[in-house]
Amino acid sequence: MIPEGFPTLLARRVRREDPVAPPPSLTPAPLALSLLLQPRRSASEGKIEIVCVNNVPLFYKTRDTPYFPTLKLLHKYPQIMPKLRVDTGAIKFVLSGANIMCPGLTSPGATIHDEVDKETPVAIYAENKEHALAIGYTSMSTEEIRTVNQGVGVETIHCLNDGLWKNNHLE
Repeated sequence: MIPEGFPTLLARRVRREDPVAPPPSLTPAPLALSLLLQPRRSASEGKIEIVCVNNVPLFYKTRDTPYFPTLKLLHKYPQIMPKLRVDTGAIKFVLSGANIMCPGLTSPGATIHDEVDKETPVAIYAENKEHALAIGYTSMSTEEIRTVNQGVGVETIHCLNDGLWKNNHLE
């Protein structure tokens, strides 16, 4: 038995093509959860899982990725993920959901704060900004990003102003 007032975890799974009705104990969201997040990898298309506490999304994942915190949770607890900072020229592209290219991470305004391996979840910050603007995972290690300096360095999966950002309360 769960004590009264104790936050409960609520997980919802949705298929992009055919939304699955939640179990009777869960109330359906007012909008299609399949529109909340548009997966970037073709292998993960079709299934999204969102973990909510008191109907507030805190973590999410697609079929083949680990759980990622939402940006709102990351803004409250910025130390939970490694940080990479892009230069000002990359900001508008990142906010539109584009992947982050290596030159955007190695240019004079950019900073690699933490050394990470390939396929590590990272928080993306912008030059001269306090809060993260995206979450993604590295396509190569930070050492390779510096040496190769071309191609996609980070695959973006969640950014400010996407569907998950706009819907901060699911009922």
